[in-house]
Amino acid sequence: MIAKVRQLWQKIVSWCRSKINGLRASNGSRQSSILADEVTRACREWQDAQRLLDFVDPELADYVIYRINAAQSRYEALIIQAKKHNETAWKEPLKPAVGQDNF
Repeated sequence: MIAKVRQLWQKIVSWCRSKINGLRASNGSRQSSILADEVTRACREWQDAQRLLDFVDPELADYVIYRINAAQSRYEALIIQAKKHNETAWKEPLKPAVGQDNF
């Protein structure tokens, strides 16, 4: 179970980093910077909550699960807010590779 949690953890970290770097690069405005900082903070909180799984006392497992879910919800809400402000992780829209079939 710990190996699965660590694997999930690595995916979360890399995904968060790609989104955060994209937000910072997409727009240099003050509002964009504040939003990117909040996304960074939310991602860090989510990561910290995930790390608690390694050290949690069985009596506190419910609290750690609650904290993980709360941090994930906050992070997702900030990503939605960033999308509403047309913030993206990429400067240009992604296009399919040449020769790739679109589904």
